[in-house]
Amino acid sequence: MNATWKRFCLTLLGAAAGLQMSGCESDITQTFESAFECVESPCAVSFENLQPRRAKTAEVTIRSVGDAPLEITSITFESGSDKIRFSDQMIVALSRFGWEQGPFDPAKPELRTWVDSDGNATGEGTAIVLEPETFITIGLTITPTAAGDTGCPDDGTGNCGTIVIQTTARETPEIRIDVQVDSQSGRPVISPSTLDFAPAVAGITQQRELTITNNGTGPLQIQGITGVGTPPTLSWIESINRPLPLLIGQGLGATYNVSWTPASDAETLSGTSLLFETNAVTNGTVGIGLTSSGTGEANIEISEAGLDLGEPTVGTLVAQSFDICNRGGATLTWAINSAGFSPSDVSTEMRIATGADTGAETLALGGEQTLASQACQTLFVQYTASSNRTVSGNYDIVSNDPQTATIRFVVAAGPAAPFQSVGPTQLYFSGSDAGSTTQLSFVISNEGRANLEITAINKSQDRDAEFTTDLALPATIAPGEARRVIVSYARAVSDSASVDNGRLDLVTNDPRATGAGGTIFLFAYHEDGVLPPECSMSVSPDEPYQVGDILSLDASNTILPVGGTFTAAPYLWSLVPPAGSAAAVANPFSAVTTLLLDAPGDYALGLTASAIAGGQTTNCDQWRTFTVVP
Repeated sequence: MNATWKRFCLTLLGAAAGLQMSGCESDITQTFESAFECVESPCAVSFENLQPRRAKTAEVTIRSVGDAPLEITSITFESGSDKIRFSDQMIVALSRFGWEQGPFDPAKPELRTWVDSDGNATGEGTAIVLEPETFITIGLTITPTAAGDTGCPDDGTGNCGTIVIQTTARETPEIRIDVQVDSQSGRPVISPSTLDFAPAVAGITQQRELTITNNGTGPLQIQGITGVGTPPTLSWIESINRPLPLLIGQGLGATYNVSWTPASDAETLSGTSLLFETNAVTNGTVGIGLTSSGTGEANIEISEAGLDLGEPTVGTLVAQSFDICNRGGATLTWAINSAGFSPSDVSTEMRIATGADTGAETLALGGEQTLASQACQTLFVQYTASSNRTVSGNYDIVSNDPQTATIRFVVAAGPAAPFQSVGPTQLYFSGSDAGSTTQLSFVISNEGRANLEITAINKSQDRDAEFTTDLALPATIAPGEARRVIVSYARAVSDSASVDNGRLDLVTNDPRATGAGGTIFLFAYHEDGVLPPECSMSVSPDEPYQVGDILSLDASNTILPVGGTFTAAPYLWSLVPPAGSAAAVANPFSAVTTLLLDAPGDYALGLTASAIAGGQTTNCDQWRTFTVVP
């Protein structure tokens, strides 16, 4: 197919770290073949283990597999439930490139369609373009109002709608993605992920254990167990010898003992596995790999996903335990790092120890620990509150487990309180004509333990600019809920300025300092204005920092303005160190670099990114301050 078009390019990558986007504009004449496929198998958005009034997001990833760019011209979701919607991450990402959800059609209330800013469902000028081997992630969110109430048809299939993606690919112009909702059946989870029998010795019997747990909201039935490629010298039996089919209640599990007595030193378990067939609607068959090569691998297992320490009395020590186990065949090397707490000083009141009392040995954050094969260690999170406040945070448990290098461990304590999080905190309106109105959005979410109440939005602006929001006040956001807020910018007919600025401050019941995370800066650039890049400064690990720590700095997620390009030397890192420090950024002109902290005190780290847009050079700046202790 030959085509000449002007396009906006978009790449979306879903993940725990967030979405990454890039934009470009060009005139191209090219002969190409485009194609795409669904990364997941089966190609479906699957919801399971749902809880009442708890929002849950599921995603599916589409990949461009042709040898030329793929244009997506429309995305339509025909929903079977009024409780399912496009995820906030997807809405925010696509809105940056002029895509938004189409208007509500009372004749077809089940239909949700993405359109461009002119209301057109398709169009070359606003097509999403995926370069070869890049991805787009489609996300949906469901919030059941009660147990089992998903709004989906009660026909036993779990089907609750279809996503249809239209493209310009000649061979596969359309892909249909089923939406599966499973709220009342079991959900099998196997632990550990691998059974390691290394090293293998002829005639010597080794035994390992696995547990299959029902993490669903209904009964789970194990209907059959199949060995794939397993030798006759391998056997397995349920720990209390219960026959199949085996019924497992919600939250319960079954332990299986697996034994292997190799007939010779040359016998291996390479490429073998055990498959458990269950009655689960989604992921009904789950498996565990078997290995016996070399000395095996470490396999970390944490008994808890996190701990809630309750509402302790000020000055009183509280402690709760969790276990770190090595289910692999090699020695586990691990360490615990602080991944950030809110408020930030709570880390001085909380520690990881080997016991529940003040005399227990404290584990130094970042200190290397070891654990032998099949061994476990019990640890305690100790907390002595200095004030009656709500705190929350994370520990990162890092290890040499090649499958699970980092596990995030969540900790919370104190009275129930809301914690607001807002993003993005800067909105750029560009190309606004006099007398016109343009719209962008931000998302406010509640990461706390109580309802977030928004009572007012204080607004400041300059010149004749007018910024308004569609959020009806007062507004309540439940724990774990996120709300999209549309901001409209109306440029006055008499406004001749090239740039208008504004600011929104959310007034909420967040117990932290007023405006904590709740300020949105507004910038409007007109015909003679230039849209700057959007700086992205990533620093890892998170605080607290000590002398000798090496920080990894990353600016590669900085976003270009539409139609812009980076300058020849786009990045510049700046550092203001404390007195007595000779610290310097290793390569201040690189997107990814490092910083050695050589002295205690207060540091200020800055990032400047430069781009060319509209024939002009424009910059963005971002600064971060932190304290280093001896």
